[in-house]
Order: sequence, then C-alpha cells, then structure tokens
Amino acid sequence: MPAVYQRMGEALRKTGRPIVFSLCQYGRAKVQEWGPKVGGNLWRTTGDIRDQWQSMANIGFAQGELAPFAAPGHWNDPDMLEIGNGRMSPVEYRTHFSLWALLAAPLIRWQRPAQHDAGDERDSAQQRVIAVNQDKLGKAGYRLAKEGETEIWSGRSITALTPLDCSIAARQRTDVAVSGPTSN
Repeated sequence: MPAVYQRMGEALRKTGRPIVFSLCQYGRAKVQEWGPKVGGNLWRTTGDIRDQWQSMANIGFAQGELAPFAAPGHWNDPDMLEIGNGRMSPVEYRTHFSLWALLAAPLIRWQRPAQHDAGDERDSAQQRVIAVNQDKLGKAGYRLAKEGETEIWSGRSITALTPLDCSIAARQRTDVAVSGPTSN
C-alpha cells in the first residue's frame, strides 16, 4: 500500500504547489511510520469516530503512543471533531476539543450548519487551547501516567506558553476533568 501513496505524493510534489496530502489507512499498516516518507502530511490513525463519549475516549486516549510521529508538517489524525453534534455533553465536547489540541491533531470539525454557534470560536479559553494545537514545535501530547481510569497527559508548547510550561489534561471516565494551557 505505501507504493500507491508514494506515487500520489510524487505527483503532488511535481505540481509545484503547496498541497496537504492526507493518507487514510485507518491506522493500519503502521502508516505513521511511512506516511512522511511518501509525502503525507497527516494520516488517519483510527477507524471512524462517532459522536459518542465512548467512541471519542477510545480513539483519543489511545493516541499517546503515536506522539513521536507528530512533527511540523506531519500529524497523526484521530478523525474529525464531533463537537456540537448533540450526542455528548458540553464537558465531553470540551474534553474532545482539548484532547485533540493536546495531540497536535488536525482540528477538522464536522457539524450541521444549523447547530453551529459562532460564539464557540471566540471563546478565549478555546483560543488558548487552539494555540497549543498550532504550536511551532508540532509535538503531540503524551501520557505521563495512568492509574486505573485516571490519566495525566502533557504537551510542550513554545507558541502559546513559555518554553518550560506544559499543558496537562487529567481524565477519569466516571468524572471527566480537563485543564487547558497553564502559564506562570
């Protein structure tokens, strides 16, 4: 399969134009290892997400081992954001958004236009979380520790925060808690 993507990557490079090349392998065949070599900018790391807490949690919290493969111009893609589609609570949607930002994942949002709230993007807390995602280092967050259903994640940032600050997210399936960017 990498050979097919290699041919497409070469064809895209020959155009001489900047084009984002997204590989869809659903996380199979270790796409994160060969994706950059064939010219891929992002690659799906999972099957399709559903607008349900269990689907988002299973996909999002399984991404920690993929952190080393994220870099500027190369991103692990755990699928689109389901924010606002109505099947998760506001806290679950904030967890979803914060986790994808911490993972340096593409923030591609799918939502029915009638459900869109223009105020979402103006929220200052959300802007700080986006800044972590858009950091120049392009490094994905990773799991620091796990005890039972509680996990501690960290992500480095030089854009939104000072170089020594970290973003920490704590998760417990029975009592979700997420803290966004920290600064001194």
